[in-house]
Amino acid sequence: MEYKQKHHYSPESASASSETQAGQQAIETKSLTVAYNKRPVLWDINISIPQNSISAIIGPNGAGKSTLLKAMLELIPRISGEIRFIGQTLSQIRTRLSYVPQRESVDWNYPIRVKELVEMGLYHKRRIFSHKTRTQKKIQEQRVWDALEQVQLQDFARRLISELSGGQQQRAFLARSLVMDPTILIMDEPFSGVDSATEKSIYEVMHMLRKQKKTIVIVHHNLNTLEDFADYVVMLNLSLIAQGPIGTTLNDDTLNKTYRGKLTLLQKAFGAVIEKGKLG
Repeated sequence: MEYKQKHHYSPESASASSETQAGQQAIETKSLTVAYNKRPVLWDINISIPQNSISAIIGPNGAGKSTLLKAMLELIPRISGEIRFIGQTLSQIRTRLSYVPQRESVDWNYPIRVKELVEMGLYHKRRIFSHKTRTQKKIQEQRVWDALEQVQLQDFARRLISELSGGQQQRAFLARSLVMDPTILIMDEPFSGVDSATEKSIYEVMHMLRKQKKTIVIVHHNLNTLEDFADYVVMLNLSLIAQGPIGTTLNDDTLNKTYRGKLTLLQKAFGAVIEKGKLG
């Protein structure tokens, strides 16, 4: 596999932007290990994703990319390891973090309209303002419409989500995230199976959020478009292969290790540890 450097999306380096807030990383995992039915999925993952960056997690099918996101968000259990978001636990930062899952994992037949779906992003604020004033209600209503306009779905606000195209469905979930005004936005394969209008919308949203000093993390497959938007990369294949700024990390050597490595040795090693009773 031959890799050719492209022009980077941003002239700012991820390492420089990560020095905000006393040098804390946006996301940090230590010795994160996950297994399904005693089968290794992630092994001893130590990653540090900088703040104010657009970071891409890449690797072959079955490498554990989506599993990594779900483990970080405590959607699936982990065997061991620690996870921190800007130095805090998930429960401490939950209202400042938003997640857009893979489109295939959502029940699109659920009877909910687009505007109602976006409003769900404000539920945590409703708990804060259990008795909202008329002004607060107007502000939240405007935020919903602003989010819909940002993804060009304002004309579809009263449609059922089942009536949308695949790309429109993805944009609806993106609007739900935007209305939360997240500090960290995590997206699992947001470009998978979407149309060009949705691709453009996602690019624009990511760039806008980065300018606002937000952190965006996505699972991504298309290496040809990676440098069009990302400035930091995490290369994964059951274990961590490499991580760092795009310009110094993405090269022929790391790509070959990520996409051509065999998994057999890791699977055998993980199984041996389980047999010895070290992992339950």
